[in-house]
Amino acid sequence: MKYIFDKVKEFNKAFDIDIKAQSKELRYDLFKEEADEYLNALNDVDRADAIADMLYIWAGTVLKHGIEDIYISGNYDIEVEDLDDESVYSIHRDLTIYNQDYELLYDDWDCKEALFFLLVVITYAIHKHNLQDKIEAIFDAVHESNMAKLGPDGKPIINGRNGVLYPGKPLNKVMKPEGWKDPKEKIFKILSEN
Repeated sequence: MKYIFDKVKEFNKAFDIDIKAQSKELRYDLFKEEADEYLNALNDVDRADAIADMLYIWAGTVLKHGIEDIYISGNYDIEVEDLDDESVYSIHRDLTIYNQDYELLYDDWDCKEALFFLLVVITYAIHKHNLQDKIEAIFDAVHESNMAKLGPDGKPIINGRNGVLYPGKPLNKVMKPEGWKDPKEKIFKILSEN
């Protein structure tokens, strides 16, 4: 797990993102966007990409709250064998309803609990789609693609800053520059390997 947090820290440093200063609404909007992509995925590549993106956003949110030591230490247990689609959708629905009141979600204790349940959802998705042995390589492909989101001037393109505005996208989200290449071709190759 430390590996994942280190990659997200690398991204935040390269893009001059103060993760602790990001709004809780942005973190929620980013995760919801990726969860929607997962739920609407049309194929295995899109699904794997969305799962790695959810893991990326989850790790960033854990870093925002400074509770990564819980996950780095490994002092938690997730039993995916006891889960099914209905229970996972129930957790997702409950968190979505709960998230409508950001103040409730981001109370320290409730935040820790919500982030753990989000990890349960992500872990379930990884197991459901048999990605346990490939998720690190998929995550690396997503990370490499994310690191390529610098603009032509070598600076990040951030929605709502420096005259950049993408309606319908969360403010302060790192945007994709022209010519940016998504990780799906690499993910396809990873999924095709035995």
